[in-house]
Amino acid sequence: MHLPLLCLLLCILYLNSARAEEQSQTPSPITVSLVSEVESIQPGTTFWVALHQTMAPNWYTYYKNPGDIGIPTAIEWELPAGFVAGDIQWPQPEIYIQDTLKNYIYKHSVTLMVPITAPATLSPNTNITLTANATWLGCKEVCQPGKARVALTLPVSSSPPPLNPGIHSLFNKTRTTWDSVASMNLPITTSTDTSFTSLLLIAFAGGLILNLMPCVFPVIGIKIMSFVNQANASKHHVMMHGLMFTLGVLISFWTLAGIFIVLRQGGSAIGWGFQMQNPEVVIALSIIFLLLAINMLGTFEIGSSAIGVGNQLTQKQGFTGTFFSGILASIAATPCSAPFLGTALGATLSLPPLHAIFIFSAIAIGLSTPYLLLSAFPNAVKYLPRPGAWMESLKQGLSFLLFATVVYLIWVVSAQVNAERFRDVLFGLVAISAASWVFGRWIQFQSGTAKRIATFAAAILLIGGFYLSYRPHPEFWQKWSPEEVTELRSANRPIFVDFTARWCATCQLNKERVFGSGKVQAAFEKKGIVPLKADWTNRDPAITHALETLKKTAVPVNLLYLPGTPDPIILPEILSEETVLKALEALPDKK
Repeated sequence: MHLPLLCLLLCILYLNSARAEEQSQTPSPITVSLVSEVESIQPGTTFWVALHQTMAPNWYTYYKNPGDIGIPTAIEWELPAGFVAGDIQWPQPEIYIQDTLKNYIYKHSVTLMVPITAPATLSPNTNITLTANATWLGCKEVCQPGKARVALTLPVSSSPPPLNPGIHSLFNKTRTTWDSVASMNLPITTSTDTSFTSLLLIAFAGGLILNLMPCVFPVIGIKIMSFVNQANASKHHVMMHGLMFTLGVLISFWTLAGIFIVLRQGGSAIGWGFQMQNPEVVIALSIIFLLLAINMLGTFEIGSSAIGVGNQLTQKQGFTGTFFSGILASIAATPCSAPFLGTALGATLSLPPLHAIFIFSAIAIGLSTPYLLLSAFPNAVKYLPRPGAWMESLKQGLSFLLFATVVYLIWVVSAQVNAERFRDVLFGLVAISAASWVFGRWIQFQSGTAKRIATFAAAILLIGGFYLSYRPHPEFWQKWSPEEVTELRSANRPIFVDFTARWCATCQLNKERVFGSGKVQAAFEKKGIVPLKADWTNRDPAITHALETLKKTAVPVNLLYLPGTPDPIILPEILSEETVLKALEALPDKK
């Protein structure tokens, strides 16, 4: 009953996700150039080049440690064989505070110097081109990602190269700030920051609320009475059991924090939230939150075996049993803690390791607080509300917060990938949902032939769901317009035009079976054909007029314009690889 509702929500989201038309490009507020301190390259020596950024008034870019938010400038080098680029030498940044956020930025201009070592085998009287792909985030009231490909060509000389006077002066001015940077203490956040303090409080509250989950709450009273029985009602020993239980919970969450810290080390310099720019990360989070939401609805159960072991450990005597019971209680709580561990995950991906550990510690202390309080006042157990159906209802109700999170993440993905991949991600989530339903309906509580068949079906659905979610769909088409066709034809370029629409089943079949083919795409590249897509999903007078001119009233319509011929070749509505490849045979290969 729940999966049809989920499928309906996903379908509604898909039908309403028509992409906005591409906005016209505006000049970048950040301009970049590649400059060299020397006027030529001497073989076997190290020389300095720099990415020089100039910002429009009130715009700024970020230092390598951006602070609470932001992303630093990055340089990816394309150097000739034998050349080696060093690390960026970062000048001293400005400290910029806005509300409770602290950032480290550059205004007006900045020179990011990089040492380049040339191979000793260079031949004099030749020219060498150094190429760099730069990316940055420029901000004012709004933030605008930027990128540029810059190049610098220098001659090779056997004698020591002369300095470029203007650039040498600029580089020396930049060098004077390096020592200042080393002396600056630039933490991303501090424990006294309002934002970080708020995050700690949220994490603590999240851990506290975990105790209301059905997989944790029934254990509280049993566990405290176990403490009392083991300690023969000695208050000191009861309190020690509470502390040992808390230690077990803390170590569990520290371990979890360590795992997340290791996973995010490759992007440790990324500012808060910018991991969400990666569609692969967003899709993975969508899958995780979807599975956790379906779990909280009761479609399948996870964590029940850990709870069973935990109940066995409650019967063991001594502090050792209490300690391991705390560990297993944490494991049992994890499936129910998705909304709150999600917050911790986001923080761990963006905060320094020590701060991430504090976040997870706050969750652990929140989870342990009822045990500590009841260890100090064991008679208060009788005042706890009785476990009952209300707890299951609470858990199912909270699942809709997770479904809302999934919808938000899918909305983010819709702006990151093209329409074809977005469609596949939606169908992938449906397949993964179906796999979890099969798991809960036939695998978890069945046996024999039914279980084996269901296991096979669930595996197929799960693999298919992940394949669809992560299948690449590189952008093949360019946007059609009458002006684009006229301009390309004037340049004697061969053109293939696909008049299509999302609501056209035959169009989607052609796209999947033919235009997604590696052979067809390779043939387009080999022949130098420009593929143009005229998307008629929404009303478009220009497309309607073009179809009327061709005496067509429906899509798909596929045209091949050959250089020097006045009229296009109209291909059949239902295409095949052979049909398209045969139509291209008359075209010579591009030069």
